[in-house]
Amino acid sequence: YFEEDNFIHVMSYYFNQSLWSVSRIVKNFYIAREIKFCNIWLTCDAIDFMFSRGIKLDAEVEGFYHDDRRTIKGEIIKTERIPFVRNTFYIKSGDKTYSVGGKTATLEDIKMINVKLHPSILQQ
Repeated sequence: YFEEDNFIHVMSYYFNQSLWSVSRIVKNFYIAREIKFCNIWLTCDAIDFMFSRGIKLDAEVEGFYHDDRRTIKGEIIKTERIPFVRNTFYIKSGDKTYSVGGKTATLEDIKMINVKLHPSILQQ
């Protein structure tokens, strides 16, 4: 809401270090037909949780791609994390793969506004 990337980045780090790092971390996510997130860290946690249980994830990502607001639908293929630098997931749509980060993303293709995860088909 602030639309001030540096301020958001500083506040995110502050809250992570002073509040979230000492909080009880959610490790088990309720699996529903559709799960909506607007926080990239929590989204990556949920994706990793579902992948660890062999669940395939389709998604609908709303965000900014080169300053153009878009919605991209596809399959999530992996996450990538570098603490305090990057929380990213990758979505394959057609023959293109996009990296998705949070509102302050600088390294990723898409700055996520929100994402709807659609868990499906338990892999054997």
